Amino acid sequence: MIVYITTCSMVKKGRGYPITDYSWDYKAIPELLRTRKMVMETMKSGLEKPVRGPDFGGGAGEGLYLRAFKRYGQGDFMSGLESSGADLENWVNNNQLFFISALYGLVHSKEPIQNYDLELSNEISEEWKKSNVVTKALQYYLNQLWNHQIKIDCIVDCCCNIKYSNLIDWPKFSRYGIRHVVALGDFQPRQTRWASGYLAGEDPQKILELVNDEQKKYQTANAVIKLSKELPKGAVETGLPLVEVPAAFIKNNRVAVACLKNDQYTSFMNFAKNHGWDKCIEFRKIMAINKETIKRLDSEGFKILIAHVDAPHKTIRSAYGFGKQNFGDIVPTHWQHFKVTHNSYSCIEFELDLKLRHQTEA
Repeated sequence: MIVYITTCSMVKKGRGYPITDYSWDYKAIPELLRTRKMVMETMKSGLEKPVRGPDFGGGAGEGLYLRAFKRYGQGDFMSGLESSGADLENWVNNNQLFFISALYGLVHSKEPIQNYDLELSNEISEEWKKSNVVTKALQYYLNQLWNHQIKIDCIVDCCCNIKYSNLIDWPKFSRYGIRHVVALGDFQPRQTRWASGYLAGEDPQKILELVNDEQKKYQTANAVIKLSKELPKGAVETGLPLVEVPAAFIKNNRVAVACLKNDQYTSFMNFAKNHGWDKCIEFRKIMAINKETIKRLDSEGFKILIAHVDAPHKTIRSAYGFGKQNFGDIVPTHWQHFKVTHNSYSCIEFELDLKLRHQTEA
């Protein structure tokens, strides 16, 4: 059994169901509930704030709950896991996954939790460190597995952010074997977490190979990672060379970048280089979207269009003046397209085969 630990998602699924629809032993770790309550009382009034239900040691029954893996389903780790083709419900039932949360501390993937807004500030981080309750909670859960004679092969820290990882006293778990996901290259934490989620959805044997060989690399289109005994030095591990990307990653996945202004392409390529995309994707700038241009690009193997629009334009069609023509009349249906505004590229993510994760309206 491999135990995975990652961060919660900043973007959470809303609503849920009454706590009576769930069964969960909240009283097992009273110190965790006390610290949750203490942190909740510091929340500003403008934030989405949960009621003091049993998940905070209280008795309020009107809160709405979802299991953590569903509440955090839009997070980087869960997105990578889903992209691997894993059936999330089945995967969660057969693996041990925990989230580190600014408000909840440590959350088991099956634990029902409420919706909330809270970032892990330095002040809140110190509160959790002072109590050391995240470590104590993890010890409790792992002891339960041990008591049920479930063998733990390794604990994999997929937080990819030193601020979250530092809430756990890792030497206390040395008997289980600890590995931290570390990026090889200048990848951002969210890319690295996505890659670790994708890895988690793979054959467990592949993960154990990485556990046993710290030099072994795991490569996706979003990040190149390894499993290390050492914590990452910071939020981003920098300065390490990228490995050579297989040519198969590039074949038939070239990307056309449509721009209304030259500086938009410069801005986009700076973003692409910071994410290492320029090492494995061929980008080409176009200043207009028309049948002739798209036909030529299609013949060269381009299948993806990232199109800039200005703030006044709601669609690619209006930005590039298609007139009476529909978007489908110009761009083939087998193409993917993505709409962006100047400097708003953080929503773009590529699958392992370099296809865009999402398509947007034209």
